[in-house]
Amino acid sequence: MLVTLAGATGCSVLAPSDDEFLGGGQNATGGKSGSGGASNTGGVTATGGSSTGGGGTSGGGTAGTGATGGTAGTGATGGTAGTGATGGTAGTGATGGTTGTGATGGTTGTGATGGTAGTGATGGTAGTGATGGTAGTGATGGSGGSGGATCTPGTSTAKAKPVALYAIVDHSTSMVASGDWQNIVGGVNQYVDLSSSAGVSLGLHFFPFTQGNCSGSGFSNPAVPIALLPGNASAIKSALGNPPSGSGLSDPMDGIIQGGISACKTFAAANPDKQCNFVLVSDYSGNNSCPSSSGALSSMLQNAVDNAPSVMTYVIRAYLQGTTVLNQFAAAGGTGSASYASSAASMRDGFQRAASPCRFELPNSGTGTVTWQVNGSVLSQVSGPAGCGGQNYYLTSNAMVLCPNSCAGGGGNQQKTVTSTVVCNGP
Repeated sequence: MLVTLAGATGCSVLAPSDDEFLGGGQNATGGKSGSGGASNTGGVTATGGSSTGGGGTSGGGTAGTGATGGTAGTGATGGTAGTGATGGTAGTGATGGTTGTGATGGTTGTGATGGTAGTGATGGTAGTGATGGTAGTGATGGSGGSGGATCTPGTSTAKAKPVALYAIVDHSTSMVASGDWQNIVGGVNQYVDLSSSAGVSLGLHFFPFTQGNCSGSGFSNPAVPIALLPGNASAIKSALGNPPSGSGLSDPMDGIIQGGISACKTFAAANPDKQCNFVLVSDYSGNNSCPSSSGALSSMLQNAVDNAPSVMTYVIRAYLQGTTVLNQFAAAGGTGSASYASSAASMRDGFQRAASPCRFELPNSGTGTVTWQVNGSVLSQVSGPAGCGGQNYYLTSNAMVLCPNSCAGGGGNQQKTVTSTVVCNGP
């Protein structure tokens, strides 16, 4: 109900009636103005004369001491100024409420946007870190939430998390003599210069290495630390141009595998938003300078996949020999089979494959349900990396992680489209 109040000059203003305020009789939020002085031009400034409403301090055309007077309606009673009076009151660092027609402005919470008042209503109060509710007509506005998850229904392409690679490359006599070393240098140099490599982190080490041993010591400390491309490209190229001498154990595979896994897990623990993959580039054929059998080495690689933070191993076979054992390593490391690099271009492609993302951002699903697909195939959720087997995925606190078969696709094809479909609960 709207009533007309007669002012001292005979003009009028529309104001909400008492029953249009919720939560406070005649003195609801902002208060119904008392009998303070009337105003012709915007309210009379005084040091008193304010009346106290049940939900806040208001006054008929009376400004508080030192405050700015309210804006008067034509020929009507001026608004009340002062602390906690009519009009949106902004919290610390926040935007004041927006007043709807004939309404009291919303009060903002700390760091939030004030609620928007509906016609003749009290503005919504925003919760901390949230957007205030919008008041319905003649009602009290809803309160904003405390920043909880929202649900956005629909199907969208998943956004990949960043990838890191730690590569240990073979600079043994056989690699140099066969010319495969030049393929490594050319291929890696091409890879770090690709525009698509920007944002990938890459670190590098070599073997044989004088300080490397069978426990992994030496190999877990990169010759070129893992860092973002293209910024790390010059350091990678420089190291490839000046590799360490061939002294040390020729193929200390225990140390290489343990050191590579350790470096990746350390990096992943410090950078939980990134997946780290171990890349082994070699012509290794099984002549291990350390005591472990090929089966024991494969178990190390499998354990790295199964235990968080999960580390997959990509193998790039740089020579015709070593097919069987290197394929065995790749399978245990969750990437299907070794890539064969017979040129600089195929070496580059091997690194691109290793940088294929397996971690993806979570959609806004709230309490709704999410269905994940890779190239149109629906995936099943498992509890963690140890539960991986088929076309599966698991969840961490901030990512959806594809299991090795889903990510590498057996053969490690990096061309995959990952989508999420969100169905929200409730209306």
